[in-house]
Amino acid sequence: DKFSRHLICHMGAVFLDNRHMGAFVKRLVGNIRDKKQTDETVAELFVNTSHKSKDDGERREIFIDEGVYTRNRCFRMLFSTKLMKKRFLRLSEMNSFRIRPGKSIAGSEELFYSSLITHISATTNSLL
Repeated sequence: DKFSRHLICHMGAVFLDNRHMGAFVKRLVGNIRDKKQTDETVAELFVNTSHKSKDDGERREIFIDEGVYTRNRCFRMLFSTKLMKKRFLRLSEMNSFRIRPGKSIAGSEELFYSSLITHISATTNSLL
């Protein structure tokens, strides 16, 4: 079974394009890898893979896929499927995102707009 999670971060900044965002993610992942030896909480960001390491032990890799931020990639939208597939991108049962107090999250239009990568609120004016 494939393990896949899509993380939505509201940063108050806008990326020029996929490659620009990819450069940011590469830098973030590099910082995480650097801290792996000195910060034990960072180890939780690494998962066992089906690949074996040089010493025949389990190989652990960071769970962030750096390969998806290329020029011709598309980002999936909430409730969408890939072409010819029937697996919808849906909200995880482990979700902790909250819209606003008193707002329903299931099937919410506001949730959908909050998850769009191209949705820029009127208050956003910074470009990373």
